[in-house]
Amino acid sequence: MAGLCASFLLSAQYRGGGGDGAIVASASSAVAPLDLLDFSARPEGAFVRLNWRTANERQTRQFTVERSPDGRSFTPIGTVAAAGNSVDRELHYTFRDSRSPEAKSYYRLLMEDTDGRFRYSDVVTVQLSATSATVDIYPNPNAGSSLHLALPGAYAGQGFNVEIIDATGRQLLFRQTIHPEAGPARIDFPNRLAAGSYLVRVHSARQILPARILIVTE
Repeated sequence: MAGLCASFLLSAQYRGGGGDGAIVASASSAVAPLDLLDFSARPEGAFVRLNWRTANERQTRQFTVERSPDGRSFTPIGTVAAAGNSVDRELHYTFRDSRSPEAKSYYRLLMEDTDGRFRYSDVVTVQLSATSATVDIYPNPNAGSSLHLALPGAYAGQGFNVEIIDATGRQLLFRQTIHPEAGPARIDFPNRLAAGSYLVRVHSARQILPARILIVTE
């Protein structure tokens, strides 16, 4: 993917006198001081790994990684400091998104310079693969105060962590528990969840099992 971007400077000059005149505006373009050689995203288990390469950085301040569930509305999820200057030198950057709330997510880079200029990369997409094991959550829809988790029989007696993430990728709960030998595990929420759709991740020693719950309040 080409990373050649242009920034524009608008200048204006008043010509004339005695109350009559004209504003003459002109725009000039300049190559932005950064070549984005490539930007990619790939699944890494239940996470997403983003990598990008740059060259000819000049006064580059930082990269902000933004994520979107639909390719239209993006939310910042982290920043990576830039080297700043790398004339005739290629640089490699990486970022791991450990809270991607959707099976399919869209990513882009906001590249900022020290002089206040900024530009965006192209958008890349990644699809997280479904796991072979499943977790049953009930009741679903849910009232938002607690839930029950039922894992495959092979997980009975094992310790696992439960993580609940909202639609923006924000972690609302992280709970360590032991799956009972018989029956489901009950998870009580410290605070009642607002209405909406939430991602539930069960972290076991083997893998991370994702599921989704719908919270419906009266």
